[in-house]
Amino acid sequence: MSKKKLLIILFIINTLLVISGLYYKIDNYVYNFIISFRSNVIDNYFLFITRLMDYKQAILLLIFIYLLINKKEIFEISIFNVGINSIIKNLIKRKRPDVLKLIIQGGYSYPSGHSSLTCVIFGYLIVYVLLNVKNKFIKTSLIILLILLSISICISRIYVGVHYFSDVIGGILLGINILYLYIGDDLKCLK
Repeated sequence: MSKKKLLIILFIINTLLVISGLYYKIDNYVYNFIISFRSNVIDNYFLFITRLMDYKQAILLLIFIYLLINKKEIFEISIFNVGINSIIKNLIKRKRPDVLKLIIQGGYSYPSGHSSLTCVIFGYLIVYVLLNVKNKFIKTSLIILLILLSISICISRIYVGVHYFSDVIGGILLGINILYLYIGDDLKCLK
């Protein structure tokens, strides 16, 4: 089975598990585990991190990426991601968690738009670095930084109380699928 098919199947399975309600215990367990670390310092960190991918900041990040590496396809991929994410949200219509929230977020919950856009943008940058940065130390440092930022943004959505774990997993899978759709052929040269 190809990687592309596997990624699509994983997203479909995740979506079906969300619709069926089978994620309920896992979602609650992960939420309770993550908020068990709440403190003022961690609250401030995750509030800052989660805002990095608010749409206004994401647009600024996309402009910065375009100016830095002169790749306008990142806009196309990101717009496509936001559109597909919105369609799925409006089809599933999953309500957001009813928990202690550190921010107010409208709309539906599944899949996490922040998580999918993070995977698209930061994943794109990781592939760009892999293909274009020659210095191994700089390449490795940039990739580690991008991965840590991506993980932090995804966790932040659960921490601030606006997404379930399964929403974040759905967003990650959606983002990876969309990124792979656009740049999957570029990855063949990394083998």
